[in-house]
Amino acid sequence: MKIDIVLVGGIGFLLLVGALYLASVFVSKSNLSERAKRILHYAGFATVIIACILMFDWYSKTYMAQLAS
Repeated sequence: MKIDIVLVGGIGFLLLVGALYLASVFVSKSNLSERAKRILHYAGFATVIIACILMFDWYSKTYMAQLAS
């Protein structure tokens, strides 16, 4: 596997988590209802899980393509 793919995926993941953390702080300080805050936090958590799944899928496809060539 090319190291560039791991670096790009890692940097992208860190940027995503950082952006979601800032959004979480912003939502926590807002005057939304507790239910809306909870739903937004759950959506952010689900986004991180989906990003992890997609990132590892991308890694495995790239690895398998490299083995096939």
